[in-house]
Amino acid sequence: MLTVHLEAEEATIMPVIQQVITAGEWEQIGQAAKTGAASRQKLRMIGLILDLMPADERAAFEDELPGPATFVWDLVGRSIYHRIMRELTQ
Repeated sequence: MLTVHLEAEEATIMPVIQQVITAGEWEQIGQAAKTGAASRQKLRMIGLILDLMPADERAAFEDELPGPATFVWDLVGRSIYHRIMRELTQ
C-alpha cells in the first residue's frame, strides 16, 4: 500500500516539484522538516508510520532508516513511542 502511494507520488508530484522548486529550496524544506519537529514528535511520527504499515513494508522502511535513527529508535525510541501512545489513550 505504501509502495503504491510512494510510486504514485513520485510519478505525479515530483515532476511538478522539480518545475516549481529549486534543488536548494527543496533542501531547505527537508532541513526545516528535520529540525522543526521536537524529538518526541519525530519518535511519534516514526512509530505511527511503523504501526500503520504491513510487516513487509515495515521491514523495507526500517532498512531505509539511517543508522543513527535506527540506533536511537531501538535504544529508546520504541519505548518512548509506546509511552506517548499510552498517554494519548488514557
